[in-house]
Amino acid sequence: MITAILSLYFLGLLLLLVSDFVGATLLKFKKSNQFIQLFLGYLILIASYAVVKGSGNSIGVFVLFWVFGYLFFIKQEESFSKITRIDYFKNVGTISLLWTMVFLLKVAYFWNFDYNCPNLLWIDNEFYMKIAEGYHLSGHENAMGLRNLLFPYLDFAQPYRANGFWLVSLGLDLTSFDTIYIWELFYSTILIFVCAYSFYELAKQKFRWYLALIVSIFILFAFTGSWYRNLTDLIFPGHSGGYDPIGIVAYTKLSFVFALFFQFLHKYTNARKIEAI
Repeated sequence: MITAILSLYFLGLLLLLVSDFVGATLLKFKKSNQFIQLFLGYLILIASYAVVKGSGNSIGVFVLFWVFGYLFFIKQEESFSKITRIDYFKNVGTISLLWTMVFLLKVAYFWNFDYNCPNLLWIDNEFYMKIAEGYHLSGHENAMGLRNLLFPYLDFAQPYRANGFWLVSLGLDLTSFDTIYIWELFYSTILIFVCAYSFYELAKQKFRWYLALIVSIFILFAFTGSWYRNLTDLIFPGHSGGYDPIGIVAYTKLSFVFALFFQFLHKYTNARKIEAI
């Protein structure tokens, strides 16, 4: 278990640092939004892997078109000074520190010592892990996760959870660990990190860097607790208890939604509506 945890810690960190480097290269090492830099690099890596693994039959093709379209139509008009070597390595340090904090948060409730096995937060994750294994084994992406022989019209590339499935598939390709380790300590942790890093990029404009790191961890627990349930019950009294206060940290698949929402809200309210959209 310890070997798997340490290996996935360094593997996840390596993926994030490579993503940041690829993003910096795409942006020609100009000073820019550090989250956007890392996120673009991440999308390039995962989409490229999906396209290669899926022999071109993947939603990753459209992701690549979107990234290069974004760079060409939005970013080419912006003029920034070049990032210095010191600034670059400061950013590497920030990514490493925030990743360590998020990873420790995940590890803290990963192992169930009473039953001597990993915790599985949601029972449907078992189903999704099997789908991700299908991506890994076959390289085939479709609406049901595996090739559907009974209903061929469901056999097509699709965006829902594709990023997560391909990220799990990548982790399985690079390691020999059980899927639940990859799901909880690689895929889930990376997505949660991306959410925290998005908020950190905004928080550092208001707080000192170390306070921004702490706030970006706290935001992961937003929408968690009885206060959120009470609030939703006031707004939707007919659905009492229907909106579970699970928070960002527990509902991994929405991490990217929150991460992009933070950036959208910031840019939109700062008169950068085209880039926000």
